[in-house]
Amino acid sequence: MTKDSIYETFMMLFEIVDKLSQKGLATSAKKNVALLESLSVRQQKTLFAVITMTKRNPAGINLKDLAARMNITVPAASVLVESMVQRGFLEREINPNDRRSVCIKISASGQQIFEVIRQETMVQVNKLALLINPEERAVFEKIIQRFYDELFQS
Repeated sequence: MTKDSIYETFMMLFEIVDKLSQKGLATSAKKNVALLESLSVRQQKTLFAVITMTKRNPAGINLKDLAARMNITVPAASVLVESMVQRGFLEREINPNDRRSVCIKISASGQQIFEVIRQETMVQVNKLALLINPEERAVFEKIIQRFYDELFQS
């Protein structure tokens, strides 16, 4: 496998993920799609980052970690978060372990919208999963986990 072919393979993977996202949105309720589409790309990225980061920290994440994940400054992250709090997608709470800081997490209404879209996307993912046998799936999952760990655990 050449460097060009691995690049092309990754580009196909990115296209697959984008198509899955589009299909999840296309079958979701129009109200939910309109809300998500009203967000800027950076706001959508923020929402997704908060959702994925709070899987490990259900109480919420701090602004500094969010800024680092998104490769932006803390003040820029603060402005983004505030705009999304005002729109009802995110919420800020006082950190119970450090009252000087806040925890950011997805709001109940934001979670509800995301859950509908996640379920629709899962239908598409499950269709694709049927195209590979259990051994291939295990290898695929292991490779993706390795990539994820390299990019997000270091």
